[in-house]
Amino acid sequence: MALPSGNRFCCSWGVMWVQEGRWILAYNRYLGFCFVMEAELWGILDRLTLILEWSYDF
Repeated sequence: MALPSGNRFCCSWGVMWVQEGRWILAYNRYLGFCFVMEAELWGILDRLTLILEWSYDF
């Protein structure tokens, strides 16, 4: 999820869940000045990278 603030500084954050409903990790990234679409793309990249690094089989 991407959140632009009033001054257009953005961050990307999220929580990874398993099917049983418990969360396995949370993450955030400060992106600085960017467009919301860029922040969304960073969020997608972060989630995919975490899945690969943690080797979770979803």
